[in-house]
Amino acid sequence: MSVRSVVQMRFSGGMGGAESVALSLAGILGPYLENSVAYFVLERRAGDKACSEMLERVKASGARYRVFYTDRRFSMRLLSELRRALDDDKAEIIHAHCYKSAFYSLALKNLVPGSVKRSVVTLHGLFEPPSLGLAFIRTIDFLSTMLSDRVIGCSNEIASRYKMLPFVKGKTEVVQNGLIVDSRHSSERVAAVAAKMRARMAALYGLDPSALWVACVGRLTGQKNFALYIKTVSEMISSGRLKRKCEFLIVGEGVLNAELRQMVRESELDRSIFFTSYIADTDMLYSSIDMLMQTSVWEGTPICLLEAMAYGKPVVATAVGGVPDVIDDGVSGCLAPAGDSAKLASLAILLLNDDVLRRNIGRKAAEAVLKRHSHEVWAKRHFSIYNALLASV
Repeated sequence: MSVRSVVQMRFSGGMGGAESVALSLAGILGPYLENSVAYFVLERRAGDKACSEMLERVKASGARYRVFYTDRRFSMRLLSELRRALDDDKAEIIHAHCYKSAFYSLALKNLVPGSVKRSVVTLHGLFEPPSLGLAFIRTIDFLSTMLSDRVIGCSNEIASRYKMLPFVKGKTEVVQNGLIVDSRHSSERVAAVAAKMRARMAALYGLDPSALWVACVGRLTGQKNFALYIKTVSEMISSGRLKRKCEFLIVGEGVLNAELRQMVRESELDRSIFFTSYIADTDMLYSSIDMLMQTSVWEGTPICLLEAMAYGKPVVATAVGGVPDVIDDGVSGCLAPAGDSAKLASLAILLLNDDVLRRNIGRKAAEAVLKRHSHEVWAKRHFSIYNALLASV
């Protein structure tokens, strides 16, 4: 008997990679299941603006969803609400996408009989530098991976680290993130709408439509290392090797916004680096840019990287986490050692100066995403895992 009902659950204060994964999975698994639904627990501490923006993204996705709210780490009221929802949805498997949702899913599975039959947790990233507050999170994460029925790492690096934990190795596997690939990503369509999309981008953010545009996308946090991006841009411009005018975008919001803007001013890059904030219209963004640069300290399988590649855009990135799992260096993108601004600058200049090379690598990137990271591949892999788990009940 095949699995019929699966819930994807995520606690959230804003849209990020893990949120996109949970929401996308709920949508693409629809054809395989009688009931596929995403549960988002919105954390009020993130603020009304972040929660409302997150809710709008969820509504616009087209996936089936339920939304809950909480203002504390553990709530019996929330546990009861989740239990009633799981009963209504006749959930057989609950798939957690963060340590909090893993904690609640295990509580529901083990303390409330009849709620769900199996639990899965996907590990989307590694922990940032240790802190006192992180000790509690690490403890919950450790327990959730030990007690869950299946542990999924979205990169080989993440899975290999967790396989070292007791009682986890035998139930851990790698499932790299995927992307909903459709007619938006056809090379003919992207070429046809590029001028229109670029005109919109230029008007919104004061860009020069005749310039080449390079984007760095993500939350403005230490993990994404936008400081390295700014340093790399400075080296590219000061080298005098760029043959055409280039403009560089910082796409995202986060706690380092003011600090990064100050860094740009001090580097006298105000006319070269543009802060766009978060761009909800990803079709406009990826149809418009000429290249993506990613300078992260660590990554799982970055959704923005897959999105850019699907649109046929070449990527220059630091070879961290799951990035080398996705990019075939020199074929579907270019990789540099973590923190190496000189190498990043050299690779970026090479691609920006050579239209033919840049477009060839972009074409190979799109082919790679379609072959290995499409939603069909992604959905079938998860459906197979769910069925194997249910068969073992």
